[in-house]
Amino acid sequence: MKSKSKKIASLSFNSILQGFYHAWQFIFTVILISIWIVAWLVQAGSIDMPEWTKDLRDQDDEDWKVYAAILIAVGSYGVKISLLIILMKEW
Repeated sequence: MKSKSKKIASLSFNSILQGFYHAWQFIFTVILISIWIVAWLVQAGSIDMPEWTKDLRDQDDEDWKVYAAILIAVGSYGVKISLLIILMKEW
């Protein structure tokens, strides 16, 4: 009898964890799609950005390389965290 109740409790806990995992995946997906849509609208000119955001356009190639490296590093860090969460779930 006890083993059956432990099994039910374990199934319940696992289903709760799975629910949190799916909620996290959904939120992450919505954030990524939102970022893509906003970037697309800014590029199309539908969203007019303030002047202070356009300061990087006057930079030379060396500065652009530095800023691109920073953006790639920050972006890859977010991807690594997401992959770690996925791998932890599979483990």
